[in-house]
Amino acid sequence: MATQEEVLQAILDNWGVISFRDLKKHFGIGDSGSSWLPQRLRSLENKKLIYRLRIGSETFFIADPDLLEFESRGRPAGSIRINAFMEQKLLKVLRERKILTKWQLRTALGWDDRTFGKYLKSLLEKNMIIEWHTGTVTLYFTPDSLNDIINQYYEKLYSNFQC
Repeated sequence: MATQEEVLQAILDNWGVISFRDLKKHFGIGDSGSSWLPQRLRSLENKKLIYRLRIGSETFFIADPDLLEFESRGRPAGSIRINAFMEQKLLKVLRERKILTKWQLRTALGWDDRTFGKYLKSLLEKNMIIEWHTGTVTLYFTPDSLNDIINQYYEKLYSNFQC
């Protein structure tokens, strides 16, 4: 069951406009009725944070265009604790194996999704690892690994031109 803030964030993440059907899909609610989502939406409407628009048989919810930020409950921003030892453990695995997919990296560390995501995001923000999307696969490696691969390539390339 999502909070009002989470419902509002889902609308904002969808460029400020979302249909009721898409909102139900977003929160994993089936076709059967759910009382908590309409309650959250009604409360947001009463606070003038969203507006309802009915077109034919479809209902859309539109976020207030002036809405830039809203106060959210829960954990304050920046309160997630990052353990440097855990970051180093992730970096060590990447340095040893050079290039890994997300699944390979998570399996090698033996971490759950939440822990893995937290430390991966932290290292990406610090530019300590590189994320590369290749179609459906995402690869992770360190800048040092990329540098080694490029150096090996140029060594092979220029070894053909030696006199």
